[in-house]
Amino acid sequence: STDLPEGVHNMQDDPQFLNNLRLSDKSPAINYGNPSFPTDPDGSVADIGALVFDPDRQDNLVINEIHYHPSSGDQNQFIELLNAGAESVDLSGYHLSGNIRYTFPETDLPAGEYLLVAKDQNIYLGNGYEVHQWDSGDLSKLPGRIDLIDNQGELIDFVDYLNRYQWPKEPDGWGPSLELQRPLFENMV
Repeated sequence: STDLPEGVHNMQDDPQFLNNLRLSDKSPAINYGNPSFPTDPDGSVADIGALVFDPDRQDNLVINEIHYHPSSGDQNQFIELLNAGAESVDLSGYHLSGNIRYTFPETDLPAGEYLLVAKDQNIYLGNGYEVHQWDSGDLSKLPGRIDLIDNQGELIDFVDYLNRYQWPKEPDGWGPSLELQRPLFENMV
């Protein structure tokens, strides 16, 4: 049913979850909870959502694209991050783990900008975006995982990718990369 449930502090809207069921900074669920509930850590009205929105701890960083099986060879593998937020994010101490390993040095990613972490950064340098090279690992052609961890050890985003079933076949060696259609939507499906 699409009817709004009876009672107060209910809403019929997209909560705008990010990965890991965090509310985006544009979510209508922020400060919309029942005021009789305990307040959020910042003292504001409780949020409606799986996890409290904390603007001081939350970055709208998204693993937006992965090239795990390029037709041009494994040296062309990359991961693309997108800062989908409204403010620049300091990536110092953030790291990627799973199939590959990389820790970001002092790096700012401006709002709305992309950044690549590649197996061979020289292939992608000079294309108008920042490029880093991961330290170790390989993007598996079999099921794989990529985790983006912040400098406090908290999981910010992750991708479990496959080369079969509901996943498109083209990124599996046929040329294009695997890219989110809508990077601001929950990508945990």
